[in-house]
Amino acid sequence: IIKVLNPPEVQIPSESFIRFEKSKDHPDLIAINATVRNFSSSPSYGYYLNDHGEATGVVVKFFNGEPKKGNQIGPDRVIDRLVPLEIKNVSVDWNVSKLKGLQRIYVQVFPGKNVIQALGPRAPLEVAIDIDLDVYRSCMSKR
Repeated sequence: IIKVLNPPEVQIPSESFIRFEKSKDHPDLIAINATVRNFSSSPSYGYYLNDHGEATGVVVKFFNGEPKKGNQIGPDRVIDRLVPLEIKNVSVDWNVSKLKGLQRIYVQVFPGKNVIQALGPRAPLEVAIDIDLDVYRSCMSKR
């Protein structure tokens, strides 16, 4: 028996799946949380031979500003295994003590290690969201 499946397409569905949470103990730390999902149904890759259609070794990176500028927030996050239609949350702590005003946060999701091994290098999928730290601090101080 051979199962022919589309390869896993792991991504953040939209910018609404990126959330910011202020730390209670550290007022200058904000946790950036992103929800990642394995859609495993994209026809753009062609056919993929695999028993499960799962993604392994998915890397997620967070950046303040354009990723090519290298302003990465925290270390890479790795999702070891993501089966079809499964979701996982990843997060990093962001020190905003020296920042103010509007910031643009990018989250990149790199294809699973098994997809790269089978199909070769692929560009990361990317979602960006803006946060105004002055407004955010003002709102958090009223709580």
